Amino acid sequence: CVNLNSVYIDSIQDYCCISFYGYTSTPFYNSDADLYINNKLVKYLELPSSVTSISNYAFFSCTSLTSVNIPNSVSSIGISAFEHCTSLSDIIIPDSVTSIGARAFCNCAMSSLFFYGNAPRVDSKNSQYNSFPYDIVLYYIPGKSGWTSPTWEGYKTATWSGSLPSSITPMDFGDIVINASGRG
Repeated sequence: CVNLNSVYIDSIQDYCCISFYGYTSTPFYNSDADLYINNKLVKYLELPSSVTSISNYAFFSCTSLTSVNIPNSVSSIGISAFEHCTSLSDIIIPDSVTSIGARAFCNCAMSSLFFYGNAPRVDSKNSQYNSFPYDIVLYYIPGKSGWTSPTWEGYKTATWSGSLPSSITPMDFGDIVINASGRG
């Protein structure tokens, strides 16, 4: 798909369930393609509550994404799910997420990641397969289990109150918001 410019899908719920064999099997691989849902460019993606997991490589190299809202229905984020999403800078991990695959957020633009829940299981014991960018700060709510300070699993950590930073709102992006129904 070297010359692919755009990926159009009708159902984000169905798309999140596709099990890609590897990163080279995703439509965004080696193409810098943008994601469109119902013919609207997606930069801020609000996944519907019907999504329970984000499959391996689901958004690998989807460069149009700047922010993703993961609902509390999602329990796992697959291997390389958002890897190489070079514009992705804002994401909140709900307390329902218990597992994050290797390289899930590698090579993204984010410098921080906010967690509402307990520390998830991550598949990044081997430094070659880190789940997050090396220089990221993982923010967690005090009292949630499994977190350690000043580092956790080799990543810098800090606490936060659970109130979203003012910098993380879909309106700040001025982009089309794809809501739970899949319509902008």
